[in-house]
Amino acid sequence: MKRPILFSIYFIFSFLSILSAQEPFPIDTSKRSLYSGFWFGEELYRFSGDEQVEQMVDDICRVSGKARKFEMVNANVPNVAAVLSGKSAYLLYDRRFFFENRLNRTLLYAILSQEIGHLVRGHTLDGRFRQREETEADEFMGQVLMRLDSSARLDIVLAVVRTQPFSYTQIPWAERESAIRRGWERASALMEGPGFGVNETNIEDLPLPRFQPKGCPDRIPLNKQRFVRCRTLRDVDSALCRALDAKGYTQRSYFCVKGGFALVTGIEQFQNNGKSVSGDIRWQDCPRKSRFDGVMDYLTSLVWPRPARFRVFVFVVTDQPGLEYEKGCINSEQAKEWLREGGDWLPESLANQPYTRNHTVRALVYEFRAPESTQRIKEECQERVPVQTHLEQSGILAGIKS
Repeated sequence: MKRPILFSIYFIFSFLSILSAQEPFPIDTSKRSLYSGFWFGEELYRFSGDEQVEQMVDDICRVSGKARKFEMVNANVPNVAAVLSGKSAYLLYDRRFFFENRLNRTLLYAILSQEIGHLVRGHTLDGRFRQREETEADEFMGQVLMRLDSSARLDIVLAVVRTQPFSYTQIPWAERESAIRRGWERASALMEGPGFGVNETNIEDLPLPRFQPKGCPDRIPLNKQRFVRCRTLRDVDSALCRALDAKGYTQRSYFCVKGGFALVTGIEQFQNNGKSVSGDIRWQDCPRKSRFDGVMDYLTSLVWPRPARFRVFVFVVTDQPGLEYEKGCINSEQAKEWLREGGDWLPESLANQPYTRNHTVRALVYEFRAPESTQRIKEECQERVPVQTHLEQSGILAGIKS
């Protein structure tokens, strides 16, 4: 977070042209997260972009290892906002706000990274999931700020963040502070020394949480030909992430296992044929039907509820011949916790390890089932869809290639 003088000079000159040509920007802003304030204005306009803000966003994407798959727009918003409109994602920012706060780069990076966190973590920006998604975005902010300046003091950073009002006042500062701390401390651990995930003696000291399967997931090994060009575990991770990104599995977390790592996706609803449920309800936390065809349809759903089905994919990459299972079942809440507890990227010292002929990539699928209009989601161990069908119908398998 250096170069404050150059940054200020640049903004002084750019501010002189802030009233440059504008054009209407008619997008749907119903799915949005605005860092401060609530009003977008009756009409949205876009203005010429700003290179310094673009560079700050590039810095955030670089240190977080996330691709920039959203459009940046200088617009008439109070500060910074993440917006989903149709199939497009936008990061809206107010050039004036950046000029007025040009000497407080920590605050600017914090607000940008919080809103970018929504976009790179695949959030719905739906009010029903607001608290969970804001918490995850705050964790992402903590990770980014630590990686941007590891010499900074966390207490000072938190004090700076707290100076800017936050739109969602129903989320107490104590919860936000806790989330930012978790992100900061996780990033700090990931940047510490190498040598983890290699042997049994240090496995409990890993910066990534340990993943140990439990419950009754089905599993299959993936064909090694799909990874024939991989030379490191980073190559394997990249092959998996490309396939997951292509099918919308952008929310995922990393864990360590003996001799490798595990990659866990978010919980999603799927159909009986193994295909993902379409639309917003794909990622709904509970199996509530969003629309009913009249009163009779609603009453029928209460008397004869149709089951909703959920799943979580886990890809385990290891050079060990077997997996260590933990006794007991798993519920959907524990599966959701995996997203919050795991790492956001594969640490360098693990990613750089060689991928050898002894390594195997296993796909595990956890299934859950629940009646509509209830939240009693239980692990399904009997009437299951084969793992191969899950992989094929989700479209993941076709995308896995090195």
